[in-house]
Amino acid sequence: MMNKTPNEPLVPGANPDPASPNHAPIKTTTQARAGVTFGTMRWVLAISLIAVVIVLAAVWAMTAQH
Repeated sequence: MMNKTPNEPLVPGANPDPASPNHAPIKTTTQARAGVTFGTMRWVLAISLIAVVIVLAAVWAMTAQH
């Protein structure tokens, strides 16, 4: 009983001992599935969209001169 983890079904095959090669944090299913969002993809989308607009405007300006 002393060698059993308190939440064995939550992380099957994991050993809570940090020195173990099978070490994994013990989390509930909800915690393990929950992602932490920082809005990074919104910035990537915004910067990419602005870059595309600038490039297309530059191409249009170069072709409009001729």
